[in-house]
Amino acid sequence: MNINEKLATIQTKFKSKKSRFNSFGKYNFRSAEDILEATKPFLLELGVTVTINEELNVLFDNMPVMESTATISDGKDMIHAKAIVGVDLNQKGTAIWFSIFVCKKVRVR
Repeated sequence: MNINEKLATIQTKFKSKKSRFNSFGKYNFRSAEDILEATKPFLLELGVTVTINEELNVLFDNMPVMESTATISDGKDMIHAKAIVGVDLNQKGTAIWFSIFVCKKVRVR
């Protein structure tokens, strides 16, 4: 089974509860911890590792920007997914976070 097939298996069998609640917006959501916990049963079964790397940068007139990269690897191949989110420090409430660029998938051998 190649890395794409392993990722497809995880994506089709993956189940994660929305254990967090946003009282301002009145909705449930999954945290990064919930998602990582739900991937654990697949790690040994499929022989893969999942890592998350985060980097905080400052761009555009001192606007903080968080860049997160998730990587799945089977020891031979890797797939990276990247998300970049900026913070508008002048916004109020839950409108603080806005997406600048979302999700870039790259396969590396």
